Amino acid sequence: MNIQTVSYNHNNIFCSVRTNKAIEKEQFVPNHALIHILAGQIDIVEADSHSTFQSGDTVFVKRNSLAKFIKTPPDNGEPFKALSIFIMKHFAREYYAKHLLDHGIDQNSCANIRIKKVASTPLIQGLFASIYPYFDSGMAFSKELMEIKTREAILILR
Repeated sequence: MNIQTVSYNHNNIFCSVRTNKAIEKEQFVPNHALIHILAGQIDIVEADSHSTFQSGDTVFVKRNSLAKFIKTPPDNGEPFKALSIFIMKHFAREYYAKHLLDHGIDQNSCANIRIKKVASTPLIQGLFASIYPYFDSGMAFSKELMEIKTREAILILR
């Protein structure tokens, strides 16, 4: 069986395409990540939890998380597809300092939350809908556009 694995990485925005069978990979996630599943399913297995997310779901993964990611294509033969935005630590610090904002995170209340489904809103859907055409067409992202999309993700999450 021919297995195709394609990844498109534009700095902190990443498109993952997996075909033919499920792919398992244990990963350490050093930066906050916002993952939007376009097609298929992703299972995220941690030492003490197992979460499953479907096409259309968006997931926030807290930085410094270690988990097994199982990416499964849908049964209709279409490949698994997901878009990820990684919010680099230095970018978040600069953003919050520039806007004179508190990070807004109570460290005690979310110390144990590492994986969280993000509510599906028109803003989240619009963010990822505006990114996918760049990968689909093969156009390159500029650094400025990546920064704009990362700021947009932070604003939506806040």
